[in-house]
Amino acid sequence: VDEAARSYQHSAKDGPWRLRLQSERADRVSWYTPLRHLKSAKARKDLYLRFASRCSSGGSADNRRVVVRMLNLRRSLAKLEGIDSYAEAVVGAQETFGSVIAVQTMLGDLARAVRLRAERDVEKIREFAKLSDHRGALEPWDVEFWEERYMEAHFGVQEEMLREYLALPNVLDAVGELCYRLFGVKLVLVRSADREYISEDWFHYMFIDPATGAALGHLVIDPYGKDGDRE
Repeated sequence: VDEAARSYQHSAKDGPWRLRLQSERADRVSWYTPLRHLKSAKARKDLYLRFASRCSSGGSADNRRVVVRMLNLRRSLAKLEGIDSYAEAVVGAQETFGSVIAVQTMLGDLARAVRLRAERDVEKIREFAKLSDHRGALEPWDVEFWEERYMEAHFGVQEEMLREYLALPNVLDAVGELCYRLFGVKLVLVRSADREYISEDWFHYMFIDPATGAALGHLVIDPYGKDGDRE
């Protein structure tokens, strides 16, 4: 709530507060963080349901017709290429995928393994919530809230405490180090304010071969979500 208030030049104490129903990647503050900290189950439920239905509620963001049109166009494309489905067209273009059945098998195996771990984690949170006087079933909009309380109680960890270690400069440095350790290339920040396509709040990097100094590629990072941005 503090962050949401600062975003709109209001105080966290007096509000008013505005939470945009954007995706977590574009604007984590808008819905994910409130779900972890709002004490009112009613408010969490309202926020969760509004976010989950934002593209199917009949408003300006409703994209159901677009999705149907995309599916029809993909089916038509597959028929033009003489194959059974668009999925086969995608898999056929990527040699590493093998086949549609292979991809489905891999995803099924992964889902079963992840589901078992997730069910154990949710059960721990459910028992903790019950011991903490949570009444009724643990609903989807309750999980994030009680997971945060569980982390605080058992590990003394709060989400805000991690910001010190996950600050943007630290993350970018870690990405550069990983590039070098995994692929043997250096990620070098380019000072290119004179280039028109580089915004002031973007980061322009070059992949450099350390042996020859040759440029292997470019990377432009825009880490800040903006109103109206299309992901």
